[in-house]
Amino acid sequence: MDAPRITDLVDDVLLKIIHECSAEDVLSLERTCKSLKTLLSEPLKPLWLSFLEELDESHAPDLPFYVPVESLSSHDLKQLVSRAIKGNKNWRSLSGPRVTRRRVIDLRNKGGLLGHIKQNSLQLREIVKILPGSRFVILLWSEGYIQCWNSEKNECIWTYPQLGGFADIKVVAFDAEYDARNDQMIFILSGYFLEPSNNDEPCFIKLIHFDLRTKRVIKSRGRSLFGPAPFLARFCGNVILFCGALNMFMEIKLERFFLLSNVDIKRETISVTEGRVVFAGNETITGVPKLFIVDAQSIFTHRRAPKFPSTSGAPTFTLSDLSDFVATAQITIDGENLSSIHLSICTPTWRHDTSTSIYVIAKMCDKHNHGLQEATRFITLKFLLGASSRRAPDLGLLSSPTPNITLVHTSGPVALPRSHPYCADDVHLLSHAGRGVLASANILHKAVRYYAFSMDTLLDGEAAPKEVLGPIVFGRERVAPGKVYMERYSGALVFASKDERTLLIQYYD
Repeated sequence: MDAPRITDLVDDVLLKIIHECSAEDVLSLERTCKSLKTLLSEPLKPLWLSFLEELDESHAPDLPFYVPVESLSSHDLKQLVSRAIKGNKNWRSLSGPRVTRRRVIDLRNKGGLLGHIKQNSLQLREIVKILPGSRFVILLWSEGYIQCWNSEKNECIWTYPQLGGFADIKVVAFDAEYDARNDQMIFILSGYFLEPSNNDEPCFIKLIHFDLRTKRVIKSRGRSLFGPAPFLARFCGNVILFCGALNMFMEIKLERFFLLSNVDIKRETISVTEGRVVFAGNETITGVPKLFIVDAQSIFTHRRAPKFPSTSGAPTFTLSDLSDFVATAQITIDGENLSSIHLSICTPTWRHDTSTSIYVIAKMCDKHNHGLQEATRFITLKFLLGASSRRAPDLGLLSSPTPNITLVHTSGPVALPRSHPYCADDVHLLSHAGRGVLASANILHKAVRYYAFSMDTLLDGEAAPKEVLGPIVFGRERVAPGKVYMERYSGALVFASKDERTLLIQYYD
């Protein structure tokens, strides 16, 4: 008589057993035989929803905070859980993360008409942006053209200004969002008039709605401004943040705006969550590095917000003027100087928790910079940002908008070994699941290699062994062909080929 097998059990009993297993065990169990694979391929939304809610922040799924979990199907939930678990395990591989799939976009820049897509290190402009889900990729070319690509179809769906005509503007900064409900792309652009009709207003700002079904612009709004064009733009709900020579917050209607003074924003740290802008910077008076959280939307709508002038001019506010809408926390360690700061934010809405974890990784200056250093030291701080609450629960009135931030964990310094004595190492990219990319730039021949690490390594606060840094491969090359970008929810890496004929997206899930 053959020994009983688990597949001999009825489906109801099997499902009860499966509910007691971990998600990783269930995914492994699915690969053992066809009958279990068939069973787990059926709509089992409660099962996968429970597994999703059990994921911690180091296994954060590639689900943006604005997407409701309830709207997802059983298949979508299963894919989220599977990618989160497999991606985390793959990223921690001692031999380096393995590319599980790749997309290639043919840029079709014949004759170099659009220019190039190399980064200007002095301006820290965003040149490539991959939107959540990695379906759409936005490129900003050096000649001032912006393009939106559908990576699934290898198709350029929009170019601005339009090719083939006389271009009288040059785009220098952008941001983009996908409106899934209306199947539209929303762009905010800033740039210069090449032949300004009014020398006092050489800068323009445009808000454009592009319909993906008809592939036409259905709504456009713009305005001119005095002064240099900002080099970075960020959507923040119904507000837009512009950074450049001046830091400016503007309503999405492009009517009211104000300038923020007395703070030096580190542009590479800017993140957005639930209508609030999070960034690191220095107060210009004290020079102390701090973490800033600005409730940007409330500044324009709250009854306690500062008054805007009735004229067309823009007021200048300091941090003290906006004290009801700004929270700060110092990023300091006694006796240590910091040379760079990097941020990662995670709002675990997949488990119905609307508080936001903010991870700050700061590179420490070497106190005794004599000779070559064998390791680079980092400290890690974890802050908890309370849920956004703009309405009092009983009265339905606007309550105090002041963000509530608390330091909950400090670790370090952690010494990450340098890949080579002549290399300068620093954190380059961070996903919301804590997958980090360390850039190692050779001081002599300028080549840059990238290495994968996990945020957990730094949070442990212990010296990291060399095996923690897994090399990242770009095609068949260990050296990156140029600037590397990351989609912060999935952790996919985006980079252009050396000849800039193609754009490649590498996935690790």
